[in-house]
Amino acid sequence: MIMFTIKRQKKSMFLILGMFLLIISGFFIFQTSGAYEIGEDLDQTQGDENYGYWFDDTVIRWQEFRPMYSTLTRLDLNVDKIGNPGNMLVNITDGQQSLWNTTVLEANIMSGATWVNITLESALPLIPERLYYIYVRSDTDSTSTSDRYTWDGHLNSNYTRGVSSITTQPNFDFTFVTWSLSNDREIYLDQTQNGVNYGFWFEAEVIRWQEFKPLYSTLTRLDLYINKYGNPGNMQIKISDGHRTLWNTTILEADINTFGWINISVDPALPLVPEQSYFISVGSDAPSPDVDNQYVWRGFIKSNYYRGMPSVGDGWPTYDFAFRTWSTPSDTATYLDQVQEAVNYGFAFTDSWNAWQEFVPLFAPLTQLDLNIQRMGDPGNVLVNITDGQTTVWNTTVSQAEIPAPGGWVSISFLSALPLIPGNSYYIYIRSVDPMVSGTHYYAWSGHIVSNYTRGDTNVQSGWPTYDYAFRTWIRSSDLSGFTDQIQDSIDEGYFFSNSWNAWQEFKPYYSTLTQLDLYFKRIGDPGNVLVNITDDQSTLWITTIFEADMPVTEGWVSISFPAPLSLIPENSYYIYVRSEDPYIPLTQYYLWMGHPISNYTRGITNKQASNPTFDYAFKTTGLFCDRSAYLDQVQDSTGLSVMLDEDLIRWQEFIPVYDTLTRLDLYITRDGDPGNVLINISQGQNILWQTMILPTDITILGWVNISIPGSLHLIAGQSYNISICTDTPSTGPANRYYWRGIPGVSSNYYRGISSLEESDPGFDFSFRVWGQYDVNPPKITITNPTNQGYSSSSIWLNFTVNEPTSWIGYSLDGAANVTITENKLLDSLSEGTHNVTIYTNDLAGNSGSFTVDWFTIDTLNPNIDLAGPMNVTYTTDEVWIDFTIDEPASWIGYSLDGATNITITGNTLLGSLSEGSHYLVIYTSDLVGNTGETSVWFTVEIPEPEPTTTIPVEPDGTTAPTTTEPEPSTSTTSIERPSVSTPGFTALIAGFAILSVLVFLRRRH
Repeated sequence: MIMFTIKRQKKSMFLILGMFLLIISGFFIFQTSGAYEIGEDLDQTQGDENYGYWFDDTVIRWQEFRPMYSTLTRLDLNVDKIGNPGNMLVNITDGQQSLWNTTVLEANIMSGATWVNITLESALPLIPERLYYIYVRSDTDSTSTSDRYTWDGHLNSNYTRGVSSITTQPNFDFTFVTWSLSNDREIYLDQTQNGVNYGFWFEAEVIRWQEFKPLYSTLTRLDLYINKYGNPGNMQIKISDGHRTLWNTTILEADINTFGWINISVDPALPLVPEQSYFISVGSDAPSPDVDNQYVWRGFIKSNYYRGMPSVGDGWPTYDFAFRTWSTPSDTATYLDQVQEAVNYGFAFTDSWNAWQEFVPLFAPLTQLDLNIQRMGDPGNVLVNITDGQTTVWNTTVSQAEIPAPGGWVSISFLSALPLIPGNSYYIYIRSVDPMVSGTHYYAWSGHIVSNYTRGDTNVQSGWPTYDYAFRTWIRSSDLSGFTDQIQDSIDEGYFFSNSWNAWQEFKPYYSTLTQLDLYFKRIGDPGNVLVNITDDQSTLWITTIFEADMPVTEGWVSISFPAPLSLIPENSYYIYVRSEDPYIPLTQYYLWMGHPISNYTRGITNKQASNPTFDYAFKTTGLFCDRSAYLDQVQDSTGLSVMLDEDLIRWQEFIPVYDTLTRLDLYITRDGDPGNVLINISQGQNILWQTMILPTDITILGWVNISIPGSLHLIAGQSYNISICTDTPSTGPANRYYWRGIPGVSSNYYRGISSLEESDPGFDFSFRVWGQYDVNPPKITITNPTNQGYSSSSIWLNFTVNEPTSWIGYSLDGAANVTITENKLLDSLSEGTHNVTIYTNDLAGNSGSFTVDWFTIDTLNPNIDLAGPMNVTYTTDEVWIDFTIDEPASWIGYSLDGATNITITGNTLLGSLSEGSHYLVIYTSDLVGNTGETSVWFTVEIPEPEPTTTIPVEPDGTTAPTTTEPEPSTSTTSIERPSVSTPGFTALIAGFAILSVLVFLRRRH
């Protein structure tokens, strides 16, 4: 309680001082404005504070927290610093071992109540919802209350409360904020209802349900808050769209705690349509005989998400059941559908002539449209619409002010996503509202003669048959209906199949779920139904029947949707088998599975391999884009050369990833006999980032060894890393040894690095594959100079840092066009006044980042002092006012009288007790950037002597005699009044002193 009393007194002083500073800085505050955007997500937060507990080198304070995300990038602590309490030591543990620690120097911590923001040099990987602890202490003993730290906190936490080292205050939480990379989160909370204070029972006959509208397109986990009493049976859960069950599961009674959250994984992920209505239904497989044997689904009357309808709506119209739904993080990005970047042609459009371009979207719906438009002069607004060839499905007006001159990309965001049908043709139409005035006012839609997407028709097809307009369409990845994995569209051959003869084709998927299969058939007559199945060469994974009525009359594509996504392993071999139910009747009734000799995907084998080894059947497979379990980054599949591994012989291969996390490593190894364990590590320079050991029993005689990396390894895209491999025992001979397989030459299908065989075989690459998550994180660029302050030079260095390799860097000064740079840049010949600068950068994966300094000021001119008094005159008093104004804010003002030492002043001041004679006064000032100014004046002080006066006294005889009397004080030739100061800020300063005096007076009386 002693510490708390001191803290209150200190904060009262802070309040008074704060009001004072607010008043004197008011002039400056209202002269600037700006915003700072941070590209990170707030995880846990406790911002307010009203309690504090001290810590030192023996008293350690700690706070428990449960992160929502998988990385920690910054930690903020609210700390009071009094006096000189030493350096602050901070670490984070998982309750058993320290995961990260740092030292914050005392000099870097401001006095008083302040936030200490600690950025981690590299992101700390965490497991969402697992318990972690923040520990804080100093390296110095707190010898008194005048030298110590206090970690502040609050009684009312605004996150799930953890325990802390303050057991005497059970409701106390220390104040802290944790930050995470928004793209590094492993899971994302979609809907949430955490508070619980009501409950409704359910059983076999009483089903409870809650409507919800998901934000994202997959459901990966469902959490329910349940109370269990006695033995109420197994819990049954299903999710429906209101018409049919999409997913269901049973949770055994033994797996349900007495009360708390039940976390239920949905595997494989359930595809949903964002913002549509779905329903969670919960029941039991047993009746509830009494209150001692029943379940209760808890909830709350204040929902913190979009409220849906519950099954208790009639009796409890504001009640929501407590639940949480989770989605994969990759479902939150945007995805570029069509793209045409390069431009070198342009065709004018007017109020009477449309320009249009056909496009066939891969995905639906559409959320943004970009057009590359050239503009000359002031040709008015632009009208844009999208049609399906018959009717307009969307239109908008783009104002002329939004279109750059002389031209560039115009991005048009849709207020609500435009639903399109993937594979259908749509048309973009564009025209202006004003006629073109040739040569002075016109628009042109730009394009290129080499399109990098499937070419459609345009209205310049006849004159420019290879021309495409430049445009881009965007969607949310949460709206992805699917992604075409394998594709073979071209067809010119066909092979029949019957009830006794299968046709089959191998394929290797890139993604982990299959949602649709398309096959191209030719049909003659009425050959019956078709049976299709998919196998992994050992067992059937899926089978269906295509009825003859659903087959094309002559020929065409047949699309087969899967009721539930089929789980596959990326890059494993699978096989599509097709046969008919009826026998083949030559020339009258039969089917042909069509194909082409030139495949546009990695070629597999088919059952036509012997007779036509280059033939591939025509098919397309579609998988959920966001459900891919991993993505192949670097790959070297071919193997031919083998290099022996040994205990003392380390082999290594350089690789340069294009992704920022590594999740799996594959190595092609040959094993002879029992040569011991294999040791593997990944390093950068001299630093080992990850290592593991593979047992001989986990390595086949010959083939790929797939090594998962738990928790993922954080990398920086574009930087160089090495895979190193050796054994823990020497090779005893050909009977017991390992070989790392590879291939010589220049046939590597990834960016070639160097290897441990570089000298003897410089063209050799070891066979390996690394898997990772794509780099979707924007590069972090920081401007270290200039900062928000003034400078006394017109030449300023633009200094910056970037956290990863870049493909381009540029800057914009005061909103001007970007200037490309490769390193720090000297900004010279800057004009007087305020400027702003932004640096932009693109990393090697195409992500963009920027950093803005909202303002900095160039001030090379000395401040000017206008001296109104004293003047070069004679004063008949020994007190004279220094009366002056300054034409800009000052950091210091002083004067020197008659060559004496400078005396600091804050405004007009009175010179008193001046001696008679001549005086020389100099006024000095420094502005906020250090420029100095001065002015001087000579003046004289002459104080006149009093003059005697004569009086005539009356004598006894009635006559008068002269008498001397003292004169009246004479009036000065110069009046003395207290002038005011017009220097900016000084008026506020005087008012501030007045308020401060009142506050101090009230404080003392109190």
